[in-house]
Amino acid sequence: MIHRMPFKPVPSPDCVKCGKSVYFNEEVKFQDRSWHKDCVRCNTCAKKLEIGAMNDHAGEIYCLQCYRKNFGVRGYGYGIGAGSLTSD
Repeated sequence: MIHRMPFKPVPSPDCVKCGKSVYFNEEVKFQDRSWHKDCVRCNTCAKKLEIGAMNDHAGEIYCLQCYRKNFGVRGYGYGIGAGSLTSD
């Protein structure tokens, strides 16, 4: 009599955005977390993102433009103050 071990599938990680299981063929890894390909979207403008074109801030992902707008360098010489005034 042969005793066989029952098959136990490897548990799938949960998507950071929607909380559903992420299977290998639809998984995108970013910051050691798993995402569905369709869930990888900017938190501000909802634009679909590619791995090289996103930034992380407080656990949320942003496109490069929204990240710079929301969390970029501020102050004199960086678009705020007299240095940013233009005349028509």
